[in-house]
Formats: sequence, structure tokens, C-alpha cells
Amino acid sequence: QELRKQGRFEIADRIHLYIQAEEELSEAVDNHREYIMNETLAVEMFNNKAPEGTTTTSLKFSGVYAHIGIVKAD
Repeated sequence: QELRKQGRFEIADRIHLYIQAEEELSEAVDNHREYIMNETLAVEMFNNKAPEGTTTTSLKFSGVYAHIGIVKAD
């Protein structure tokens, strides 16, 4: 939700979600893809770097970094 606030998105806006992470975290994201997409209202989820101009943040999960970006879906 913080990322949505940073990007000035409405809470119900559908998004495109970008998650760039190290392999072990990327595998966990893939294993929980449907859940993550449902919880974030993502219409698409990409396992790569977010494009320029995307609202982004970096997080650390159990010592592994992830770069997350969102952009409002059309």
C-alpha cells in the first residue's frame, strides 16, 4: 500500500507489477504468483526490472533484496 501511496494510485486501481529479485526469492514469487497478483490487484506480473518512470522501492527479505515497481494498468 505504501508504494500505491507514493504513486498516488487509488486503492482499487489495477496495476502491472514488476519484481526483480535474486533467484531464490524469484522462485518463491513464482510459486505464489496467483496469490500475489490477487492481493496486489495486479493484472500482469513481470520478473524483471521495472521500466523507467515506474513507482519503485527496494525491500530486503531474509537478507535477499527485491526491487519492486508498479504502474497503473489501462
